[in-house]
Amino acid sequence: MAVNKINYDRNIDKKMSWMSTGIVVTLFIITIVMICLFSFGPYDAELEGPEYTEALLNWGYILLGISVVASLLFPIVSFVTKPKQGIKNLIPLLGLVAVAAVCYYTAEGEVLELPGYNGSDNNPETIKWSEAILFLTYVMMILNIAAIIITEIFKKIKN
Repeated sequence: MAVNKINYDRNIDKKMSWMSTGIVVTLFIITIVMICLFSFGPYDAELEGPEYTEALLNWGYILLGISVVASLLFPIVSFVTKPKQGIKNLIPLLGLVAVAAVCYYTAEGEVLELPGYNGSDNNPETIKWSEAILFLTYVMMILNIAAIIITEIFKKIKN
């Protein structure tokens, strides 16, 4: 009975692996097509830019939404299905929320003096969010580079 359950689990793992690989490859192909349309597609003289700019930006927003939902959903599902392991998976998520909060509260949100710009986006709230996202991006890049370096050092020490 136990052998059948192990084989059943392996079959599910293989199916999930193929399915996730298919999804990633599909998203990658769509992204390549969008980039090619943007780069080599027609030029819109009225907008003074490529015709597919808005489509590429929307695709980027879709990918961002997918990644945010997956980043939030998988730790929560893991927490519900395997509570002990789920707590370990929630720690990085809580760390990310804490870093994002620190980045938001360190952002100043000072209105910029932009000659010739009369748009509605030059307000303290929008600027504060923009600064917070930039700070979060900088922190994440630094942490990723540090993680790569530390991992390589530990690999060298271990061998």
